[in-house]
Amino acid sequence: LGEMRLYPDPSLRRIASPVKTFGPDVEHVADILVAGMKSDATAAIQYGIDARIIVLKGPSSPNPDSSPLVLINPNILSRSSEYSMVQWREYCLVVDVMAANNSNPTTLLGIDLLRDEVVEVAAQDVTGRPVRKALSGEPARAFLHELD
Repeated sequence: LGEMRLYPDPSLRRIASPVKTFGPDVEHVADILVAGMKSDATAAIQYGIDARIIVLKGPSSPNPDSSPLVLINPNILSRSSEYSMVQWREYCLVVDVMAANNSNPTTLLGIDLLRDEVVEVAAQDVTGRPVRKALSGEPARAFLHELD
C-alpha cells in the first residue's frame, strides 16, 4: 500500500479522479486499502492512489457485522437539515502536528466541528454495481470526513 501522505503533500489537495473501469485492478486496490488502512475510515487519495474510493470499517462501517464498506465514486444524495447537525471531535492522520515539527511522540490535531447526523450516499461497489446507503451517526461522520 505504501506510506500515508502527510500534510502538506500536494496530492492531499487534489480531487481524486472517478473510477471509470471496474475489474480485478479495482478489487485489488480495495483489498489493499482494507488490509493496510491505519484507522476505521480512509480514502485512496491519502495513499497517493488517484481514485474516488472511500473505505469504512469497524465502528465506522454501517454493516451489522462492522465488515468493510467500500464506496467507489460516492456522491451525497441527501443530508440532515442544519438543525440536525451533531458536534464531533475529529482527528486526521494526515495532519500530524508533531511530525511536521520533527518531534516525538506523534500527536494528532483534534478539531471540533459539526457534521450531518444522516447522509444518503450513492456509489458503486468494487464490481461497478450501484449502491445506495443511508449512513447515520459514526458512519455518516466518518464518510463526510473522508469525502472532505
